[in-house]
Amino acid sequence: MIKWLVENGADINDRNYNGTTVSMYLKEFVASSRNFDLLVELSDLGADFSLCDNHGLTLLDYVVMSGDDELANFIKRKKR
Repeated sequence: MIKWLVENGADINDRNYNGTTVSMYLKEFVASSRNFDLLVELSDLGADFSLCDNHGLTLLDYVVMSGDDELANFIKRKKR
């Protein structure tokens, strides 16, 4: 579904009024489902995990604050 949206003009790095990105929204689902494939797909489609929201926080910042070391390490590897 994400690929279809991007292929049809959706901006994978678009933000809402708070600066929240798609990857930030999906963080909770990925953390609870352990379905890291969603983040792989976002990354492959050009998602920039280093974007900051209006508070200056990135996806990785939110994951680190949640204490999810496995997800944080996964995101660090995808940023390379």
